[in-house]
Amino acid sequence: MSANKIQICILGAEKAGKTSLLKWCAEEMPSDGKGDGASTDFINKTMSYPFAKKKIQVKIWDSVFKENSIPKKVMKTAMGFIVLTDITDPQWEAKVRQINEKIKEEAQKDVVKYLVANKNDLDRAFTVLEGHKLEVELKFDDYEEISVKHGINVQRLLDQLITKIYFKQQAKT
Repeated sequence: MSANKIQICILGAEKAGKTSLLKWCAEEMPSDGKGDGASTDFINKTMSYPFAKKKIQVKIWDSVFKENSIPKKVMKTAMGFIVLTDITDPQWEAKVRQINEKIKEEAQKDVVKYLVANKNDLDRAFTVLEGHKLEVELKFDDYEEISVKHGINVQRLLDQLITKIYFKQQAKT
């Protein structure tokens, strides 16, 4: 796939905020307005970044994590994954480990993976340090904390992820 076409998959347990994140991307994420479209499962955005010679087409998928619920095509074609967890969920670590195993089994070997804790405006079940420790242990590319509800750190997260994927794809060509 071209470096100017990027596919990202949001994975997480129920109530982590995946659909809210996808909706935020559809409504708030700046784009050039060409090819934009949204559905309940994914959005398309055409975006400009100063480092890219051509506009970047970004497709973002929303997938609830249940056994065999994620289409294999999505898992195989995604270049990046946002593993979204609810910062208030005491079972967060086990859920992240399960999702990470699914990515290891079904996705490309060189995908970009971000571990993202949503709802950082609420009482937390784990610390920032615990999030970073799991990031390192499971070989995620980054750990971020966001609040989709309040738009905190969401655009920065997406810009960082898209940039990392873009340059990783450029290096392959």
